[in-house]
Order: sequence, then C-alpha cells, then structure tokens
Amino acid sequence: MQWYHGTTLEKLGSILEIGFVPEKGVFGKGVYFSSSKEGARIFGTHIIRIAVDDAHILHLTYEDLKEDPIENEAWFKRIKRQDCPAIAMNYTSGECELVIYDMAVIREIYY
Repeated sequence: MQWYHGTTLEKLGSILEIGFVPEKGVFGKGVYFSSSKEGARIFGTHIIRIAVDDAHILHLTYEDLKEDPIENEAWFKRIKRQDCPAIAMNYTSGECELVIYDMAVIREIYY
C-alpha cells in the first residue's frame, strides 16, 4: 500500500539522505504517514510517498480506542506485546494514519 508523509524543505534533504527518524507522537515514538496526500500536506508541502507491505501493519479502528483509550498505558503495552512494526488507525472519516515503529518495513521511498 502507498502512504504519504508531509515534511518541510529543511527536513526533506535529511530524510532522503539518512532516512526517517522516529519522533514521539500520539501513538508512540515512530514516523507518521497518511493514506492521502491531502492529509500529509497538513504537516508540510513536500510529500514523500512510501510503499509498505500490508502484512506488517496492525489495523485498528477509532472504535478500538473507545474501548481502550490511548491514555491507558495498557494500550501501548498491548501494541508492544504484539511486536508490530507498524499500526494503521482507521478513522470514521475514511482517512487512515500509519505509524511505523520499525523502518525496515518500508519497501520503497519515492519523492
């Protein structure tokens, strides 16, 4: 599947040269992507597209969060226990957010 990462011109060169650097976010320390270019543009006008094999992604829905809120430390422990290299959060809007914890799952990077 294709995913999009919005970034600034300043960070673009570094990403293309040394790769993505995980940063702390709502779903833990990782690199965040969007299922759409429009969603990625919120974070920067320079869009990087990646390919990731869907078999490496744990898919969750917004409904999953209602049952087990992310403020609950057990949520992060459950994700870590499953040893998943990436999660995709599917929102009711149809947008999907991908968080990659292990950059080895990225098959290709396009700019």
